Amino acid sequence: MGAIAASNRPDRLKLFKEVVLASTSIPGIFPPVEVEVTAGGKTYHEMHVDGGTTMEVFLMPAGLTLGELNRTFRTNVKARLFVIRNGRTTPEPGIVKPSLPGIAEKAVSSLIKTQGIGDLYRLYAIAKRDGIEYNYIDIPTDFTVEAKSPFDNKFMHALYEKGYEMGHNGVLWKKAPPGFVR
Repeated sequence: MGAIAASNRPDRLKLFKEVVLASTSIPGIFPPVEVEVTAGGKTYHEMHVDGGTTMEVFLMPAGLTLGELNRTFRTNVKARLFVIRNGRTTPEPGIVKPSLPGIAEKAVSSLIKTQGIGDLYRLYAIAKRDGIEYNYIDIPTDFTVEAKSPFDNKFMHALYEKGYEMGHNGVLWKKAPPGFVR
């Protein structure tokens, strides 16, 4: 996003807005965002959706290490990673409607959740490899408010209040992904 904003492209503001909009475009809930791209002298129209469908968070490009960055920039960074997971990492039992949409909704939400947990493990492995201090938090188990719909205002407000309370009282950062035994 920084590269787009800093570019000399005449359409950089439009492209920046399209990427932000696409990042909020949850498949099946909001339509994809069409982005015009040019590759190999040809123009294409690509449909883009929320990046969480492939990876919810990344630290650095695959294959790049903190050691390489330190050597390249002649630094010795003492890096710390803080991940705030806006989701639970504990099981969430519930009643699933015995219908194709009900089962599909549960399957997709379970897939996204486990992918997010997998991201925590991937980030942990990168942090350990590169000597980066690892810290993460998620929605704590004592937060019991349930969302009644995807954009439940009462749920979002309660979650905000819980996050504010946690920040005010001090956060106990977890030093390993959920279920990880050291």
